Amino acid sequence: MRSPRFARLALGLTILAIGGSPRAENETPPPPLDPGLAEGIESRLVQFELRAARKGVPVRGLSAKDLDIELGGKPVTAFTVDDMCAEAPQGTSARVGSFLFYFDESQLTVEGRRRAIEVARRVSSSLLSQGQAVFVLRNGPAQRAETTWTRDPALVTAALDRIASDSGSQESARAEAEETRAENTLERAASWVRETDMSRQLGMSDAENALLNALGGGGPLPTATMARVRELAKGQAAPYSAEGDAAEKRLIAELTTLVEDQLRRGGRDIERLRAAVRSLSLRGSPKGVVYFSDTLRRDPGGAAARALESTRGLADRKEPTGSRSALTAQTEDAALTALVRDASSYGVRFYAVEGRGLASPSDWVRTSQDTLVSLALDTGGLSFVNGLSGAAIAESVAADQACWYLVSFAPSGWEEDRTLPLAVYGKQPGLRVKTGSSLVIPSRATLTQTRLIAAHFGDASPETLPLSVSIYPVGGTAKNLTVLAQVRLPDGATPQSPDTSWDVGFEVVSQGVVVAKTSSRVGWRGSGRPPVCQATLTIPSGLYEIVAVARDVSDESIRQGRASGAWPASTADRVTLSVPAIAQPQRGGIVQDGEVKASGIVVRGSGELVDPGAPVAIVTAACVGGSSDAVLRAERSIAGETVVPFATMELASDGGRCVQIRDLVAAGSLGAGRLTYVVRILSGDVPITSQQLVFDVAEVAPPSAVQVAQ
Repeated sequence: MRSPRFARLALGLTILAIGGSPRAENETPPPPLDPGLAEGIESRLVQFELRAARKGVPVRGLSAKDLDIELGGKPVTAFTVDDMCAEAPQGTSARVGSFLFYFDESQLTVEGRRRAIEVARRVSSSLLSQGQAVFVLRNGPAQRAETTWTRDPALVTAALDRIASDSGSQESARAEAEETRAENTLERAASWVRETDMSRQLGMSDAENALLNALGGGGPLPTATMARVRELAKGQAAPYSAEGDAAEKRLIAELTTLVEDQLRRGGRDIERLRAAVRSLSLRGSPKGVVYFSDTLRRDPGGAAARALESTRGLADRKEPTGSRSALTAQTEDAALTALVRDASSYGVRFYAVEGRGLASPSDWVRTSQDTLVSLALDTGGLSFVNGLSGAAIAESVAADQACWYLVSFAPSGWEEDRTLPLAVYGKQPGLRVKTGSSLVIPSRATLTQTRLIAAHFGDASPETLPLSVSIYPVGGTAKNLTVLAQVRLPDGATPQSPDTSWDVGFEVVSQGVVVAKTSSRVGWRGSGRPPVCQATLTIPSGLYEIVAVARDVSDESIRQGRASGAWPASTADRVTLSVPAIAQPQRGGIVQDGEVKASGIVVRGSGELVDPGAPVAIVTAACVGGSSDAVLRAERSIAGETVVPFATMELASDGGRCVQIRDLVAAGSLGAGRLTYVVRILSGDVPITSQQLVFDVAEVAPPSAVQVAQ
């Protein structure tokens, strides 16, 4: 390494500009996921799974001639049937697939959550023994991934152990308490109504006797007189009737609040479940969701209204208002229909499992069970309710994968993005065929959208052209680090078109939860290297992963990249340090937080060569807390053939806020080869923490590098 000329100077060299200009398309963006492609040759196939049995025994060896298929009321005349049964004829064998284990914790009771984990252990063990891939996902206050796609039993067991040992956010206790509250409310109100009805009847009797005595009593009165007496008695007892009506109105108001809470939470949970279903779009068949829930209901309002009608003391009352009808109208029907539609689009089957054991029958329990059964039935899957044992569930799921068929046909001529009723009929006597109740043929735009979702869920298929993700510490605190996250498309992905756009998104995942995200559309005019896309993100303390996904609008290709780490990277007493980052100036070709920058810095990530012809900035975030009188010093150096130090700087406490330790290296100061930058923090003369960065300097400026001034 040449002796560096280290000086604290502004980076201000005048160099060349790149041959193109980016634009941020934020003012009037086009529809974000419309690929806008011209009509081309359709090469994909529509596929769905089916099972066939005779007297409960799976039937093997079927072909297209054994089946009739109707889609949207029209016959499918050209299709193929692949036998996926284990030990099937013609030497074929069962295909392994993908199964997402989904713990809907906000819809599980305490008992249901505990039992769901035990069922999951048995079912996952059975599927993994067949070679299937498994993904474990939890839904509570936020979605949380406990694994990536894996076939490793140890990883799945560890994930289930974590869920079992995690008391969570008390979502399960809330779900159970909600049902108890509804039943107690009904019983309390029924008792109140019974008391007021009895008081009304007694009041009418007393009023009638008093009126009869006032008229002299003793003998029968004319019919007209008696009718008048009863009418007057009813009027005097009217306050009791009003009290009963008021009691029912208060009850309905309380139930309405409960139902509205269920609808809000249920709508949120179903939308998250839809995202999980769409994440399976790129996985091959067979694929399914092993779904655990106790309290998800298609019609919570209808359950409340039926509970009113079946409660003694309320069933025979004349409804004082239209409130019961209004309750019945509150449903999750549209959300669940959309969920089934997504499952039908991507061939996803539900194995719907009621978490809790055998429960006392009630309108609430029956409604949630009916929802699970219909979800499985509509997607061609299986449902397990009323406390079926984990061993029996595992056996049923394994048997379901042992023999099945894959039906394929061309999508041309069929409507896209529309739910089409599906019916399959067996031509052989006694043959019963089971599949989903509908099918959706997704358009190219829909498939592109789901590919983006799949990339964020960790699907490996978009990684054939990975993005390089780098971060640069900006500031923050010891609890939350602010960084500039950057992606640059690889050189091989430079578009052939002189004018194209990308949809670019970033997500920060901490402890399985998405804690920050941002996205924008970036346009590019010109040639040369694609633009650098940067976004300001906040990283909480603990392990984290930054996921970046980019979609090239011109050809629908998806690229994905990830960067992981921990914050704090190192900590000791009062000082928290980040991993150092290295950056160089660039003119043009930078889009930061959706805005085009005339100039800026680009981060040199892992594997990227540093251009020796441009200035270099090495930045570390240091957070100093406490009020100690000890003097903290930061010593930095670059080591190659020789060790060259920077001037020592002092660090002062700033309430835990982070400051940048920035060292600038003049252009032409670094020699070629591998160098190591080290930053050490000392209290007095005692080292207390350190970080280092290893980077490579090119022999000469890389031909594709952009040499520009800031």
